[in-house]
This record gives sequence, C-alpha cells and structure tokens, in this order.
Amino acid sequence: MRLPVRAFSVVFLCLAALGSSVFAEEKGEPQVSSLFPLGGQPGTSFEVRIRGENLDGVYGVWFDCAALQAEVRKIEKTVEEVDVVQQAGTTAKDTKEFYHVVLKLQVDDKAAVGAHTLRLVSRQGLSNPLSLLVDPEPQIHESEQSINSPSSAQHIEFPVVVNGRLGHPGEQDYYAFEVGEGEHLHFEVITSTFTTATVAGDPQLILYEPTGSWFDPQRIKRLEVRDETGPGPGTHRWATSHFLPRLIRRFDRKGRYLAEVGTLEGQGGPDYSYQLRVVPPQERKSGVNRRRSPSEPAHGYSPVVWREREFSRRIDRDHLNRLWSRAITVPEPGEEGQTAVGAKDSSPSEKADRSPSAQETDGSGTHRLPIPIREEEPNDWVTQAAEMSIPMTVEGAIQYPGDVDVFRFNVALDQAVAFEIETPETLPPFFSPHLIVVDSTGTELASNIYREVGGVGDDWIKSIKAKTVYTFERAGEYFLQIRDLTTRRAAPHFRYRVLVRPQVPHLGEVAVKMGRGEVVDHINLRSGETRKLSVVTEPEEGFDGEIALTLENLPTGVQALAAATTTVNPRLLETGNGRGAMHKERFFPPRHLATIVLVAGRDAPATPMPQRIQLTARPIVDGKIGKALAVQEILLMICRPETEQARMAARN
Repeated sequence: MRLPVRAFSVVFLCLAALGSSVFAEEKGEPQVSSLFPLGGQPGTSFEVRIRGENLDGVYGVWFDCAALQAEVRKIEKTVEEVDVVQQAGTTAKDTKEFYHVVLKLQVDDKAAVGAHTLRLVSRQGLSNPLSLLVDPEPQIHESEQSINSPSSAQHIEFPVVVNGRLGHPGEQDYYAFEVGEGEHLHFEVITSTFTTATVAGDPQLILYEPTGSWFDPQRIKRLEVRDETGPGPGTHRWATSHFLPRLIRRFDRKGRYLAEVGTLEGQGGPDYSYQLRVVPPQERKSGVNRRRSPSEPAHGYSPVVWREREFSRRIDRDHLNRLWSRAITVPEPGEEGQTAVGAKDSSPSEKADRSPSAQETDGSGTHRLPIPIREEEPNDWVTQAAEMSIPMTVEGAIQYPGDVDVFRFNVALDQAVAFEIETPETLPPFFSPHLIVVDSTGTELASNIYREVGGVGDDWIKSIKAKTVYTFERAGEYFLQIRDLTTRRAAPHFRYRVLVRPQVPHLGEVAVKMGRGEVVDHINLRSGETRKLSVVTEPEEGFDGEIALTLENLPTGVQALAAATTTVNPRLLETGNGRGAMHKERFFPPRHLATIVLVAGRDAPATPMPQRIQLTARPIVDGKIGKALAVQEILLMICRPETEQARMAARN
C-alpha cells in the first residue's frame, strides 16, 4: 500500500481519538512498569521479577537478540493501595490489581554489554518495553536488612554493580567502601524504570566521609566530586529528560567512605529499581572507541531511525551519503555528479551551491566530506582563524576556561548553509557547545541557541541545538566561533565536530507517533478490528515534494489503507511551545501528518510472537521518485478477540 503525502500541506489528518487505541493504555493490554534485578553478568542465570498490569495471560518473553532467553516460572496477583486523582484535583485512596511475573533468565556468555530490550508476550498482546542491563562487573543485591542510615550501611567491594530498590517514599540506601590513598573511583546510578508512567523522579547519588564529631559520633561530611551527571541514553527531544548521576572522585586519604542512593524529591515505591556501579575510571578514548556506559543500548540505536538533530549522532565521511539518500537527485547538465531537487524557487546561486564540486562527488554520485580539519592553537581571534572552504568539517576541543576556536569561511550571495554539531565524548549539559556565526565587523548573525517565552510569559527559555540553518543575504567573508556555553567549564574531553555544508532538501524524520509525540514501537491488533496510525513527516531544508508511505511485511490477513480525516491532534504538530520563538525555522523542520489504517480480517490468524513490520518512505518531486527508505520498525501482534479467548479458556 502506498500513500502520497504533500509535504507542504496536510492531506490526510489523524483522528484525535485514535492514538490511545494503539498503545498499552487500552484496557486489557499488558503493561510492565519495573523489573528486579535490573540485570546480570554474561554467562549467568538468575530470576527476574517483573511488575505490571494485565499480565495474567503472559506465556512468553521477547528479547532484542538471541543471547538472552527466559521462561515464565509463575505469575502472582496482588491488590495494592494507590492514590487516585479526583476531578477536583484532590487525591483519594483506592485499590488496584497488579501482577508479578517471575522469569528464569539465562544470559549467554557472549551477550553484548549494555541495555537489552525485554517485552512480555501474552494472550492480550505484546507489552511495552523494559531494559535489562548486562554488565561485565560482579553483581550483588541490596541487603535484605535495613541500610537506610550511615550506621547500617552495606559494605561493598569494587568493582561491583549493586542491584537495589527504593521501596518506599523517603528511602535512602547507604553503601560503605574502603579506598586507598590517592585512589580514583567512578560512581554511577543506572535506572531503566524511573521513566515509566508510574514513576516520576530522578535518582540522586551523594558521597560522604564519616568524620564524626564531639557531639555526634555518626556525623558525615558531604564530599566534593567531579559531576558528570547527564541525560540517560535514548532520551529524545520529544521525551521528558531523566538524568543519571555520574560522579568521579580522587580520595586523598585512605579510609572508609559512604555512597547514598535516593531520589531528588524523596520518591520511592515498588517500581524504583536501580543499579549502583562502582569501578575505577577507565582511560577516555575518542569517537566510537570511547568507554560505553552499560545503560546504553547493547546493539546501538536502530539504523532506520533518523537522528539528525541529536548531539550524539555520528558526523563521519559518509554522513553526506546518508543525507543525500533521503533526497531526490538528478544529473547536472554536462556533469557526472548529482544535485538535489525539491526546494522552493531555488535561486541560481543556491543551485550552484548544490553542484557536485560543492559536495565533493567522486564521479559516481557518491558524496563524501573532506577529511576533517583539526583546530590548531592559537585560534582565539579572527586574525588567527584558519581559512576553510564549504563543505568543511572541523574538529577540536574546549581545553581551558574561556577557550574560543575561530574559523574563517566565504559564502556566495543568498547561500543557504546548514551547521551540524556532534559531541563524541561528552553530551550536554556537561559540555554545551555554543556555535556563533559573525561577519567581518563582529556582528552576530546566527547561533545554535534557540529562545522561546516560558512560564507565565515573563521568562526566556533557552536551549542549545545540534543543528541550525541560515541563509546569508550577502556574499563575503564570515567567521565561525565555537566555545562552551560558559567561560568556566573546559576539559580535553570537551571535544566537538562541526560540519558546515550547503543545505540539501531531503526527508527528515518520518515515524508513527502517538498524542504527545512518542514514537510507536508496538501494536496489538485483534482479528476483525482496525487501528489508525498517525505518521509524522518532517521535510528538512526546504524539501517541497511529496512523500510516499508504505507498510511492509504485514502478517497474513492484515492490510494497510490510506485514510482521510478532518480532526488533527495539535500536539503532533508542536515543535517547542511556539510562544515568542526566535527564528524557530532555523531549529525545527515543519511537521505534517498522514493517517494509515491497519485492518485485520476476521480470519487473520493470531501470531504467537510479534512480527516486525516496516514503514518505508520515498521522496517524490516533479514526478521523479527517490529510493525507498526504511524509516521505522514496529512490532505487530495479531490477537484473538476476547470472546474467542474466553471460549478457548472455557474449553480448556
């Protein structure tokens, strides 16, 4: 099935009521909220307890790879007291049913280190995902005895990963450890359940020295640390940020010290599972060879997901090839290379900017960036700036407080340029790269800081972005300045990679999303029923063509149909809050919606395990169609209707 979409207007719109039917919020679908322990070592076998709702029909487990296997041992039902928000805004106590699924889990000795995706499979369909962490360090569990005070702290020896849980509000867990003089240690708290719908809070990690005093022998003193706390892996721009503590400390004195694990606002409960990891810090390495955090995806981020506007995406020599694969390209007259089409009213100078010479083609249509140019100090002033030509990739580091790296470049009249930034080692907010473009008089023309009005209208909310676009109104010489957002923070690992290139009209992110902008990762569909999917498209850098959408690898008996509706969910079109936004078009692409309806026939057979379906997109401009791009993978399960399930249960 192919659905054409005009990128500059909404042709197919999404029904406001359809989003909730696709996700686990639908009554009867399995929901998982936490697991304990959060993980284990390669080559081990252990029990995992998963908590959630509507889990009485669970019969299997889905993992993202074959290195993890599990069997369902038992399912327990509990009735728990919960707070219910009433219409007046007050809360009242009520009871709710929860299920606990106990799994026997086996981790292969060759399992990749990192976070593996786990889902429960039941008669009601597939659950939402949880992350199970595989770590190389020895693992222990939090003591069954109370460790809620410094005097009762649990003793640990590093390297170690402790699986713990903050079981009730206000709980704080203490761990004691011995260090030698001059020893360095790396501490981090890793969670994979603090971002679920039932949990709201960030973990907190504090180091103490038990000093004692004349009046209080149990007195403890908080220690200064190097704080590298930052967003958890996989936090996208549409998701709520959750920060994971990462601390490094050099201990000047030999002795006994304490680590306290809690939450910033004292939250706690059965879903607040965590891992405390204590290891000697490893030597930093650049690029893909850097030390990976165990909380990062074990198999990396999905290659079909387009991550153009994130600081962690890779900008390598093949970056332009990946970008041009999402554009319509045609041969230039008399040239062997290619040029992009699809932008509105390209001026002669803009067309020249997209010529093969500007993109360094190799004669076969391949677009490769020049070898990156490394900054050389001193280059803090425009008189010291090295001269570059577009496209250019520059690499450097903000190595000392107040360090500014300056580069010189020239542009043509009305040249449209894109600036992309990567921070290969340290992500914001710890390192916040500030990019500024100035003219020969020092006047600032553009930067990577986006501003909008927040609060009640009297506050400016500012944020740094990994990509910004700008069109130069005058030809001439300009300067690119790169620094940290502050003048105080700097380090050798504050590394950056900046790409300056002509704009290329292309497809940005294309994905099925729900009401608040979260990407759909699974669908449970009963035989004889339908689901309506909202597809959000983001044309980048002036792309003004059509987008053909296709759902592939559908199970037997399932069709995908185009739908036209008259109601739009406005949240799916939001980019920022929009109030008083400064140059919003430089930082956000336009968004458009399309609707696809999945139809499962009455005779569609149930699928015992989920099947991967794929959303593909093709750019179309002036009758020319581009390559089919895999833009999203979704797990689809076909379930029997509830009436048929009831008949089968009665028969058994």
